[in-house]
Amino acid sequence: MSWESSAGRIETAALLFTDSKGASTIIPVDDGQGSEKLQAQEGRREELILHSDHVASLAELRQEVAESESVVGVWRDRAELVEAEVAPLRAQSDFLLQAAGSARGAFSPSAHRLKPSPHPAHPIPDNLPGIPMFRPTLPALLLLLAALPVAAASPSTDAANEQARRLVRQTMQDERIPGLQVAVVKDGHVVLSEAFGLANVENGIAATRSTRFPLNSATKAFTGVAAAQLAQQGRLDLDAPLARYLDALPPAWQSVRVRQLLAHTSGLPDILDERGLLGGGTESQAWQAVTKRPMDAAPGQRFAYNQTNYLLLARIIARQSGMPYERFLASSQFGTVGMDRTTFGDSYDLVPDAATMYSLAPRATEAADTPTRLSHWFYDVPPSLWAGGGILTTADDTARWLAALADGRLLGEPARTRMWTAEPLADGRAGPWAAGWPVLQAVPDRQVAGIGGARSAFIVYPDRGVAVVVLTNLVGANPQRFIPRIADLYGRGETVP
Repeated sequence: MSWESSAGRIETAALLFTDSKGASTIIPVDDGQGSEKLQAQEGRREELILHSDHVASLAELRQEVAESESVVGVWRDRAELVEAEVAPLRAQSDFLLQAAGSARGAFSPSAHRLKPSPHPAHPIPDNLPGIPMFRPTLPALLLLLAALPVAAASPSTDAANEQARRLVRQTMQDERIPGLQVAVVKDGHVVLSEAFGLANVENGIAATRSTRFPLNSATKAFTGVAAAQLAQQGRLDLDAPLARYLDALPPAWQSVRVRQLLAHTSGLPDILDERGLLGGGTESQAWQAVTKRPMDAAPGQRFAYNQTNYLLLARIIARQSGMPYERFLASSQFGTVGMDRTTFGDSYDLVPDAATMYSLAPRATEAADTPTRLSHWFYDVPPSLWAGGGILTTADDTARWLAALADGRLLGEPARTRMWTAEPLADGRAGPWAAGWPVLQAVPDRQVAGIGGARSAFIVYPDRGVAVVVLTNLVGANPQRFIPRIADLYGRGETVP
C-alpha cells in the first residue's frame, strides 16, 4: 500500500502487532486489508514498519502517519530508526559548525598525535570468526533490532528514555561532542539504543547505530572476561605465578600472579611512556627495552596502571586457549553474543564505518591562549597491545555483551562476582581495580566500569540491574562523568548514610 504526500511516496511493508504477553504477529499489508486486520486486534499494540524512497523530513513523515486513518500508536523509536536510514542529515548543529571552524582547523592534527607507526599497517581480516564486516541496509538494521533483547516499553521506561535523550543532547552541546552512541540495559534488556550527531564532521557523515567507536582501555574489561572464562573452564589459575604460563621472563617478573596483572598491582614497568612504545621503535624493540627495566614496586604493593600487564595477559590467553587473543575473544564473546560490528584496530587501520576521532586540545606549536577548536586526533594501538585497548565496536554490541554477562551466557554468577571484586593490596586494603574492571563503588550500590581514551565508557550497576554505555568521538568527553546521571533515570541506587 502507498500514498503520496509532500514528503514523497511512502510504501508500507508490514504491520507488526505485539500483545501484552510479548507475542508478535506480522501481517503483510495488501490492497488495504491491513487496516481491517488492525481493527480486529483488540487490546494489542501496533507498529508500522515503513520504507520510504524519499522523505524530506521526519516531521512530515510523522504528520502523514498521524493523518492516516489506518495507523495508530507508531512508536517513536521506530520513527527515529527510519529517520536515521532515509532522512537527510539534520544533525549539523551550530555548535558543531562553530567547533569545526575553518577548513584548516577541521583537518589539523592534534597536539598529541603520536609519531607515525613504526610497524606496518595491520588491516583487520574480514574472516575473523564472529566479527564480519558489512554495511547494513534498512532490512538488515530491522533484523538486527529484532535480535536485540528489547524490553516491552512501559510508561516509566518511555519517560526515562526521553529524559536520557534530552540529557545526551544537552551534554553534547555543552561539551562540544561531535558524535555519540548511547545504550541502556535494564534487567537484562536493551531499553534504549540511539546515535546522535556526526561520525565525521568535515564530511557531514552522521553517526548511526552501526558506526564503530574505539573502546580504547575499556577493552580491558573484555580481557577480564576472557581470563575469567578460562579460569571457569579450569584452563587458567588466576592465582598462579606468571612463570607457570610464560617462558623467558625476567626473574623478578616470574612470581607476579595473573590476578595482579588484571588489577594493575603487578609492580611491572610500563612498556609505554609519554611518547608511545619505549624507545620509539618497533614492538619487539619495546619489549626488549621493558624487560631490562627494574620493577617499579613489589608485586601487590601498590596500584600502578600500565600496558605491560595486558600485553602479558594477551600472551597467556593465547597460550591457554590455543588460539590468538583476538580469535579467542571473537569465538568466546563476540560470536556468542552476536557482536557483528565488533573488531580490532586503531587510526592506522582501514576499518569500515569507524568514527573519526577529534580533540579540542591546541597544537603544541600554538600559543597557550589560542582559542580551542576541533581537530583530528590519532591513536596508535599495535596488535601486541590489543588486549589493553584495541576493540572498536558499537553501543548496540556493547549493550548486547553486557546483557549476556548479566544473564550468565558468558560467565557463571560466582565467576562474575569474583571478577568484579576489587583486588586487595599486600596491606589488605582494596585496590581500585578488579579483574579488568575499575571498581567505582563497592558498597552500597556496586558500580564497575570500562573506561577508555577519555571518550568511551560503560558503567554497570549490578544491584540496580542497570548498565549504561556511551561511546563518543571526542577525546576529553569523559562520558563516565555523565553516565551516572543517565543511570539514575532508570532507578537510583542505595546511598551511604
